[in-house]
Amino acid sequence: FRDFFSFRIFGDNLGIDLGTSSTLIYAKGKGIVLNMPSILAVGRKDGRIVGVGKKAKEMLGKTPQNIVVVRPLQNGVVADYDATQRMVEYFISQIQPYHRLVGPKMVIGVPSRATKVEKKALVDIATHLGARQVQLVHEPVAAVIGADLPISEPLGSMIVDIGGGTSEAAITSLDGVVISKHVRIAGDEMDQAIILYLKENHNLFVGEQMAERIKINIGCTHPPSRNEKMKMRGRDLSTGFPNEIEIDSEELSNILSPVRYIPLSIMSPA
Repeated sequence: FRDFFSFRIFGDNLGIDLGTSSTLIYAKGKGIVLNMPSILAVGRKDGRIVGVGKKAKEMLGKTPQNIVVVRPLQNGVVADYDATQRMVEYFISQIQPYHRLVGPKMVIGVPSRATKVEKKALVDIATHLGARQVQLVHEPVAAVIGADLPISEPLGSMIVDIGGGTSEAAITSLDGVVISKHVRIAGDEMDQAIILYLKENHNLFVGEQMAERIKINIGCTHPPSRNEKMKMRGRDLSTGFPNEIEIDSEELSNILSPVRYIPLSIMSPA
């Protein structure tokens, strides 16, 4: 969003990237002021907010029966309108000390495939939160601008945006998206692949947070030039007791190798 603001919007501006896994907010002149998991924990009966963002993520797999952890965005679009509105409202309240929010203009990234209804939901949420102007931008276009690739010229730029729920491969030119496709090979699926692999090959159960940590620290899609190792703790499925094992990046490359095929999806028949 940084370069997008530099020549397209003026005044108080916020750029919001509402992702399935994480939400980022960019404030003009300050950079990224918030990066939080897109998760909400609420009371099952009364709907009271118990935790948002990191606090809610820490509750995954640990919540009592009276609390439910909600992911209000699915596949990059709003799945639960009320939960999304409450989550974004909370996030914006967290950056008020750093950015004066008096009727800001908001730029919100949307997947190229988003429907009119899904786009309207985002505009309605931003308007409800006090935005005096809302502009939606296709996420591949924002990614191309952020990567400092040609966007306004009659040249094609290819971008692959790997999100939490989906990945989108697109070719952009002349300020727009020429063609785009999305696939369900993304960050969350990588985490689940790691969980399943450890379960089937090491008889060890780990949670989503540990799987994500493994992916970030030593994850790779090709055999690495330098094999990195990481120790992890989980629950031994045979004994039920805690156990610690070591896994390396070469082993992980076989699990995450399908990521290599995301760019090829844009060239395959519809």
